[in-house]
Amino acid sequence: MEEEKTREFPEPEGSGTKQYLEEMQRIFAVREATHQKRKQEYEQKSRDLQKIQTELGRQYQSLEGQKQELAEQEAAHRKEQEALQREKQDFEQTKKLYEGQQQELLMKSRLELEQLRNERMEAEDLKREYEYKIGQQECGIPPSLPDLSAYVPKPEYEAVKQERDALFQEKTRSQQTRYAEQEELAQLREENQHLTTQLEQKELLLKQLGEERTSLLKKLLESKQEPPQEPEKERDVLPQVETEPDSAEVIPEEMDAAEENEWRQRPLRVSVKEQEITREELTATVLQKYLQNNQPEFEQLEIRHSEEGEQLHGEVGKLSYAFLFFEDLIQFDISAKRKGGRELEEKLERLGKKVPGVQFQYSKGDGRVYASGFLTKELTPKQAMKQVFEIADYFRG
Repeated sequence: MEEEKTREFPEPEGSGTKQYLEEMQRIFAVREATHQKRKQEYEQKSRDLQKIQTELGRQYQSLEGQKQELAEQEAAHRKEQEALQREKQDFEQTKKLYEGQQQELLMKSRLELEQLRNERMEAEDLKREYEYKIGQQECGIPPSLPDLSAYVPKPEYEAVKQERDALFQEKTRSQQTRYAEQEELAQLREENQHLTTQLEQKELLLKQLGEERTSLLKKLLESKQEPPQEPEKERDVLPQVETEPDSAEVIPEEMDAAEENEWRQRPLRVSVKEQEITREELTATVLQKYLQNNQPEFEQLEIRHSEEGEQLHGEVGKLSYAFLFFEDLIQFDISAKRKGGRELEEKLERLGKKVPGVQFQYSKGDGRVYASGFLTKELTPKQAMKQVFEIADYFRG
C-alpha cells in the first residue's frame, strides 16, 4: 500500500489532470490510515485475547488443584469411616457379650434367691418341729402317743441344733454371694451405659462424616459441571456444531477386534434431537421419561423400589446402568462383563486416580467391572446423563 502511496504518475496533458492526481493521492492516504487503524485494532484484540486465555488457564489449574484436594479429603474421610465402622462392629460384639453375661447373672441370682427362700422355709419348719418335740418331752408326754416322742436323746438334739446352725450359716453365705453378684451386676450395667454412650457418640460422628462426604461430593460435582465462560467477542463468531457426521467417527487406539466391533455397533447418542425439558427435581420417573424420549438405545428401563429409595435400571448394548435416588444425591453404577486379571486391576487403579469421585472395582463373584459415582438432583437429565456417558466411555477404551 505504501508502494501505491509513493507511486508517481506521469502528468498527462489536459486541464483536469492535476485535480485527478490530487484526488487519487487523497484516496491513497485515507486507505493507508484505515489500514493502520485496523492493524492497531487487530493487535489490541490479540493482546486482550491472550490475557483472557492466560486467565482461563490459571482458573483451570486452580480448579484441578481443588479437585485433587477434594479427592484426598474424600479418601481420608473414607478411611476414617471404615475405622469407625470396624470399631462399631467390635463394640456391638462386646455389647452383646456383656448383655449375655448380664442376663445370665440375673437369672442365676434369681434362681439362688428362690433356693434360699425354700431352704429358709424348710429350716423354719424343721425348727418348729423339733421345738415342738422338745416341748413335749419337757412336759413328760409318753412316747406311746402317736407321732410324738416322750423324750429326745441329747446327742440327737445336739445334732439337730448343729444342722440348724449349719443351715443358717449357709443362708448367710448365700446372701453374701447374692450381694456380691448384685454389685457385679450393677457394675456391668454401669459399663453397659458407658459403652452405650460411646456408641451414640460414634454414631453421631459417623453421621457428621457422612454429611461432610455428601458436601464434598456436591462441591466436586459442581466444580465438574461449571465450564469456563467464553468471552463475549468469541461467542459471536464461533460456529455452533449441532451434530457430528457419522463419517468422522474416531475409533480409540489399543482396541482388539471384538472391542472394535462392539464400538462400531454402539448406539449413537447424537442421532436424536433432544427435546426441551422444563427445570424440575431429578427423580427416577423424570429420568426414565427423558431416556425414553431422547435416548432410544436404552432397553428394559424399569423403576424398582427399595428401602434406600427408588431405583432406575436399564441397558445399552453390553453395558448395564443403575441409578439409586437418595434424599439429596443420586448414585449411579455402570457395569459390564469382563475377564479378571492383573492387567485389569492395574487399569482400574489408573482410572480411579484419573477420575476423582468415581470408584472403579471388579467383582469376582459375577465377573463384572463396576464404575460408581454420584450426581446432584439440581442437574437436568441432559447434564446428568452427559456425566454418566463420559464415565461409560471408559468401558469402550
